[in-house]
Amino acid sequence: MRRARKGEQVCHCHAYGFPHRFGSGRCHGASLVEEQWEATYGTGLCAECNALAVVDGISCCQVIEGQEKVVVCPAWQDFVLSNEVRLLGEYWRNLRV
Repeated sequence: MRRARKGEQVCHCHAYGFPHRFGSGRCHGASLVEEQWEATYGTGLCAECNALAVVDGISCCQVIEGQEKVVVCPAWQDFVLSNEVRLLGEYWRNLRV
């Protein structure tokens, strides 16, 4: 296994069955959003998020529902910025944080 380069983070999400580079191929960081939501359910970073919706008194995350892109999630943005993740490829071209 090669050494990680600057700006690369290893991800263990369900996009692939093995450790892979965060933001590569099918990995868009959705697992970060899911983990944050399961840990807070609308509090913490999610409380001020524009993708937080309240339907019939129940909070829901529009990113997890598939109505918004992962880049609008504050937890995702915090991870990318604090770890200085390089986002490469066509998917990220117009979605920079």
